[in-house]
Formats: sequence, C-alpha cells, structure tokens
Amino acid sequence: MRPSLPAPVCAGPVACTLPAMAGRREVWIRVGMLLGASVVGLTITWSVLARRRGVAIGPDGVVDSMRTQRIGSIADRGKGGLAIDIELLRSTEGDVEPVVEYLTYIQSRRGVEEHLLFIRQEDIDAIAALEGQETDAFLERLQHLGVVISNN
Repeated sequence: MRPSLPAPVCAGPVACTLPAMAGRREVWIRVGMLLGASVVGLTITWSVLARRRGVAIGPDGVVDSMRTQRIGSIADRGKGGLAIDIELLRSTEGDVEPVVEYLTYIQSRRGVEEHLLFIRQEDIDAIAALEGQETDAFLERLQHLGVVISNN
C-alpha cells in the first residue's frame, strides 16, 4: 500500500505550487512529459515548414532544395570538375571579370573563402556559355592563364 501524501499547505490560492501539491517524482515525470512533448512538437513543426519551403535533407546529409533535381549519384559527385585558383584568376590581366563573378558567387553560396575552388563540369559549361566560347576553348584559355590546378 502506497503511503498517502500529506495535504499541501497553502498560504493562499496563488501560493499552492506544483512541489507543494505533488511529490518530487511526480514533478520530474511531468517535466519529462512536457520536454518530450516539446521535442515532438518542434520536430513536427520543422518538418511541416521545411516541406512548405521545399527543403529536405539529401541522402548525403546536405540540406537541399527539393525544387532542383540532383544530377547523378552520390558516388558520381565531384567527378569531372576542375580545381581553379580564384585568387590567381583575379590578379590576371584580361577580360575575366564575368568568370570571377560567377566563381565568387559559387564561393559565397558554399560559404568558403579559400583561394582554391573546385567546380563541377556543369559550371564550366555554364561559364563557357557566358563567355560565348566552346567548353574546350574556354578550358584552354584558363590553362593558358595558369589558373587550372587540377582536372578531376
């Protein structure tokens, strides 16, 4: 038989607090239930809002927009690109400002400020199109400038 708790002693209607009305174990059970319900509520809220914004966690753990289609598998990503020294490209003479702007945009989206930037083949094709050149001619121009560090 469980011993009964003594009746709470309250100085007034406001002075009756939770610890005065229940034992410590009951208080911790209620606190745990409130925290658990809060975590579940926040998780549901995040998933609903993320679905409305079109954001999801990709298979590689990267937050990705569901509006853009990912090309290739996880194993294929990072292949077929270039490593470009963007600082060296900025310091070269010639008409490279659109290329530098495009690469700087990629850097800002990735949140990096390193001098070496790895770009995908799709980006190389897009920059070449902006320059009005074929991809091969554009790559030869970059190699002539000495800013291509490596080919994947």
